[in-house]
Amino acid sequence: MSSYASILTQILSNITLYIDYITLIFGTIGGICNLITFTSRQMRQSAAVFYLLYGTIFQLLTILYCVSMRLFYDRSGSNLQNESSIFCKLRYYFVVTLPALASYYMFLATLDRCFCTSINVKIRAWSQIKIAKRLSIVMPIVGFIISIHIFILYDIYNNLCQIKPGSIYTFIFTGYLIVIVTFLPNILMLIFSLITVSAVRNSRQRVNTTNRVNSMPNRQRPQRLELKLIKIIVIQVILNVLLSLLRLGSYSYNIITNSISNPTINQRTAAGFAISLGGSLYFFSYAIPFYASMISTKYFRDIFYQRILLFYRRCLRQFI
Repeated sequence: MSSYASILTQILSNITLYIDYITLIFGTIGGICNLITFTSRQMRQSAAVFYLLYGTIFQLLTILYCVSMRLFYDRSGSNLQNESSIFCKLRYYFVVTLPALASYYMFLATLDRCFCTSINVKIRAWSQIKIAKRLSIVMPIVGFIISIHIFILYDIYNNLCQIKPGSIYTFIFTGYLIVIVTFLPNILMLIFSLITVSAVRNSRQRVNTTNRVNSMPNRQRPQRLELKLIKIIVIQVILNVLLSLLRLGSYSYNIITNSISNPTINQRTAAGFAISLGGSLYFFSYAIPFYASMISTKYFRDIFYQRILLFYRRCLRQFI
């Protein structure tokens, strides 16, 4: 191995280790704090919060399972993945399915905000808590069923946990991973976020115009909670899209490198660096929603502080 490849490998090991530890520690704390905030009485008045609540649950599961695997199994030197067929299947099945469900719940929250700000009454009718409850229950069932092909077709071949070499499923799985799991939910979130932001701006313009003519307020204007949720969701969407694009870029670089007939060891090392760093940043995106909401939205901070104060008083009362 060349000195360049050795240095890059060492840098990769240190960077991804630190990112994964930060993701595991701060992501777990942030996920729990999100659950505390989203279960408050004020937040439960919105349909989007149900999607955010379920999304937070799957973000936590993603961090606790996927990142823990990266930290403790991959660095332990264990070969169980290449020895146990069940472990091989379960690992890849959950590593793909859990983050995909977290992303699609965020998409549903974005879609709900788009419905909520629509000027069409029939479209706004889709932004209801009872609909959110039903979709929140149906989503994981659909997600686990759609991904079942991973559990079936991943197995141990040539002493490695992989898809059968030479199988056409290799290309199908790559397309599924890039398009369905990564690209589609993020592009949909971005599109509906732009539509929502545009609808809010148009609503404010209509309100300003109405107020000039009539002193009565416009009742169609979104309520305070709905506007604050829009801000929270749009910021999270922007961060998710940016970090997911980095992952797509790393996969693209890896594919380009592997397409070269005789890639050098430096090229292979660089491709491994890109894909490993992209994976770490991808999982890191599930660790930052709480902190992004705390920094950007005072309404969210106030509710979180109220919940913490409430828990503190209850615990203090029980202790006394």
